[in-house]
Amino acid sequence: MRFSSAVWVVAVLASAILVASAKPWDPTKNRYCGLAPHPEEASPMPKLPIGARFIRSYNFFRHGARTPTGNDKCFPDDTPVWNDCSNTMDMEPSLLRQRTQRPLRLPFPTRPNTQGQVIPGTCSLGYLLDQGLWQAYAQGRRLGAAFESYFAAYGLNLTLGDIDARSTDYHRTRATTIGVLTGVVDVAVPSAEPGAELPAIRFRDFNGDYMGMSDKICKSAEYIKEAYAAPAWVAFEEEAERTLRPKIDAITGVKHTDVKKFFDCAKTRLCSGKDIPDAYTKELDTQLATYLDRYWNQVFFHDHQRAARLFSGGLLVALYGDLLEVRRAGGSSAPRVFVRGGHDFGPMMNLVAALDIGAKETVQWPPYVSMLNLEVFVDSADELRVRAVHEGILKPIGICTVRAPDLSCSLDGLIATLEPMLPTAAECPGLVPEPLFLEQFAAGRAGAGAEARKKLDVFVQRAHAMRVMRLADAAPMPTQRSHAEVWAAAHDDL
Repeated sequence: MRFSSAVWVVAVLASAILVASAKPWDPTKNRYCGLAPHPEEASPMPKLPIGARFIRSYNFFRHGARTPTGNDKCFPDDTPVWNDCSNTMDMEPSLLRQRTQRPLRLPFPTRPNTQGQVIPGTCSLGYLLDQGLWQAYAQGRRLGAAFESYFAAYGLNLTLGDIDARSTDYHRTRATTIGVLTGVVDVAVPSAEPGAELPAIRFRDFNGDYMGMSDKICKSAEYIKEAYAAPAWVAFEEEAERTLRPKIDAITGVKHTDVKKFFDCAKTRLCSGKDIPDAYTKELDTQLATYLDRYWNQVFFHDHQRAARLFSGGLLVALYGDLLEVRRAGGSSAPRVFVRGGHDFGPMMNLVAALDIGAKETVQWPPYVSMLNLEVFVDSADELRVRAVHEGILKPIGICTVRAPDLSCSLDGLIATLEPMLPTAAECPGLVPEPLFLEQFAAGRAGAGAEARKKLDVFVQRAHAMRVMRLADAAPMPTQRSHAEVWAAAHDDL
């Protein structure tokens, strides 16, 4: 049976009311708030299949719980004070040192507030909260335990040199990446002495960073207009506007409240235990979540391959380049770990949609410290395979049409499926891969399809031009920083 968009919305809203629990609503217990801030509550990563040998782990995650990124006025006459940012205050010992009762590799230095962006309290807009920092550390310990076992199968210990770390250049993502790395090192790097450096974190200039969804990198504006002009979406939007708008405007006291900004503002309150008005009910929370998930799925799956190219093009190019190198080396490829810290939209929601993780052609707005792990391994039959772990759960990679019972797909199959999802130079005029891509693609280029080679050769030229330009510059912008340099770096937190 098929339903019209309007009927579907009414059905969802009605069912939300019918299933309302008689128990008191705990607003902090919802999927957006992410991991409980205790590492022992982060379940272990799924084990590799029996007889498998680890090759690669690509780990993408969203930052932890944060302060609002905009004017905190979703609820009138109530402006909360945000003081719980220990890494921006002169606190010794640090939050993580307190919780673990053991020396950490990285004591978090004092970070001054961002001038002109201060909200009530000692935090700033878009800053990682103590809760978020602890969530990041919990994810790091979870990853560290997995990496420890993966490398142990080789008779090796994970070293700092085995980790390639990258983050977008925002306070909350930098701090989250440092928190994750701290957890990994504390668990899995026995040679790291207290006070030792963590792996350096690489960054890109904000205007040239492909990890986020930006029209400056890939030209997506026209596609977005097309997706939201689809008749089915227009009908859904009209019905949602009729049912949701009066409730939201009644809470804010403002006509035509921006639904997306309101929801984000409300979530920062909910997940931080701040006061919320009685009018913001569990039913309304569910309705808003349903609407916004549908909003983003419309653009991610209206034309799936085109959306993947425009919203995840840079990520897919970088991933494809390394997978080619892995295939060329075969089972002899040295084990390596990639850590990529970012946001809900870049890399999380868009990459999960591009790969269709879960094989449902639908994604949900990711919680704080949401994590996607793509793991390459050699199975017991000596075949290179890839699996996905999303939010700690093994899930199918939907773009792979042939999957094994363990939900993995062959590396050859994934590479072939990715090729039509790689962007063209015209689609992504601002996309310039890191110089590392030159080495990866040069090693594996012969194994790429003809169309893929044609596309990627242009990006190789751009990456080479960037390398030459940096070598010619007397004072090039660093591509990586130590943890001390991270905190001293200029940044744009919004």
